[in-house]
Amino acid sequence: MTQTRTCSRFGGSAVLMLCLPLFAGLPSPAPSGGEDGTSQVASRGQSVRVHLRWAGGESRIHPRLALPGMDFSAFRVAGGGALDSDSAAFRRDVAEHAAQALRQAMGTEIIVLSTEDGDAAANTVVHVTQSESPNGGGVGEGEYDPCDAQRDNEAIVFAESLRKRAASCDFSYENWVQVFANVAAHEVAHTLGYAHVERSDYQSWEGVVELMLDAHTIDELARPQRIITPQDTCTPWVIEKTLAANETDRE
Repeated sequence: MTQTRTCSRFGGSAVLMLCLPLFAGLPSPAPSGGEDGTSQVASRGQSVRVHLRWAGGESRIHPRLALPGMDFSAFRVAGGGALDSDSAAFRRDVAEHAAQALRQAMGTEIIVLSTEDGDAAANTVVHVTQSESPNGGGVGEGEYDPCDAQRDNEAIVFAESLRKRAASCDFSYENWVQVFANVAAHEVAHTLGYAHVERSDYQSWEGVVELMLDAHTIDELARPQRIITPQDTCTPWVIEKTLAANETDRE
């Protein structure tokens, strides 16, 4: 049986599983981190294992698109230097901040691992690629999976699109960590059933931006983000629609 998947683009409209593209918190305890960049957060029920894959590869979201690995040297840091001066530390910090952005909204354990090649056993693989988005100004895409039914989801972060969007910004190392962590966390949230929040419904606290906004500015991406607006990611209506789509797909 082939399951229905849709794609959500960061900053675009949802195109059930959905790929959503991304255009472009509240204070919480520091995540637990291991040497491999592991961070644990509370999510809903079963544990979810997420891998940030930095080495490129292929994704079913864009099966004909080559995904080269992240070029850390292309990202300049305020005061001189670039992210390639300690890319291992950058990968770990992004994993920890992505977990932190998701922590307070979830009800299961989420483990975010940052590795060079990722892990086929992961529930969600996030490809961080130097590619530019094929969808205009988007900076990320993730499969939208209501109820987290599939548990083999994928997402993409388009680093070159982020670099171009931030061309006029003098970002620090910490700014870049926040930018990549927020885009990755936004797409992971889609794979767990979270939808976009319209700016008309926008809620925020001091210094903290709604993670699921439909159209973040680059300045918002560089700030701490959390899932602030409550969402029911697995309502009876969502389950009914997902099952109906799967039944149609079987036919």
